[in-house]
Amino acid sequence: MAYVLTGCALSFVKDDTLKALEKKYEGIYLCLTEMDIGNEDTMKSGTKVRLYFQSGTNSIKVYGYPIESPREQAIGKNIMYLFDTDFPDNKFEESVFDKKLAEHLKKIQ
Repeated sequence: MAYVLTGCALSFVKDDTLKALEKKYEGIYLCLTEMDIGNEDTMKSGTKVRLYFQSGTNSIKVYGYPIESPREQAIGKNIMYLFDTDFPDNKFEESVFDKKLAEHLKKIQ
């Protein structure tokens, strides 16, 4: 017997929670630390960004994109990648997520 699972059922962070995070983290954020964004490139401390989030099967990704660009046209850079193992009992907890985000980003507007 075969079972078909949708991507939604396999998301580490459910769609309604992602939407709530998008709403909660609207605005402009200042990078407090230099963050590795891949290909030997970094997001410099002091960079101003807007945020959006994506969930995988066992992770949540935080992307930062330039404040002067609309999200639909901007090229977002993955500034934080948290796995289920970063959370107690391998389950997403917003308070843990908030704390980890606050270590690297500060809302300025």
